[in-house]
Amino acid sequence: MDQTSASTTLEKVTTFVGDKILVPLEELKVGESLANWMELYCQLQVAGGSRHTERAKRQDLQKFLWFYSQQLGHDQVRYWTPSLTRAFQKHLQTTARGAEPGMASREEIKKKNGEWQRVGKLLSATSINRILATLRHFAKWLHGQHPLATGNPMEACGILLPNSRCGTA
Repeated sequence: MDQTSASTTLEKVTTFVGDKILVPLEELKVGESLANWMELYCQLQVAGGSRHTERAKRQDLQKFLWFYSQQLGHDQVRYWTPSLTRAFQKHLQTTARGAEPGMASREEIKKKNGEWQRVGKLLSATSINRILATLRHFAKWLHGQHPLATGNPMEACGILLPNSRCGTA
């Protein structure tokens, strides 16, 4: 194998140095879709751990993706801003435990056994912080691979205090 074909082969192999992808992103065909970036992140950073952890992280990211798409009408990653992240955090504070994305508001009710009832208990501060931690790790990784014009969209997002539903720390 000559020097040229060896370097061409190396360019097509995915390798990592400090969480940086060394393969040209055009070859990965990720584009501007937040969903595609989330999938790549899960394949490269999340896969290989426990199935439970991988499933939880995917669900956390899916919650954000649903919210993002509902707010903006698309999933173009370049529009992810700190203000959108803060809006998501506020949304989580009114989300019922176990609710699917889109059916999560405390204000919403559903019919059960012929009667209208509230959806359920709200997410705890611990659950919200776990979701935000997943999103924070993803955002840091994403910003390292594909810098966003507004910077890391999670930098301005604090954590909830234990037993709190309102303020951030």
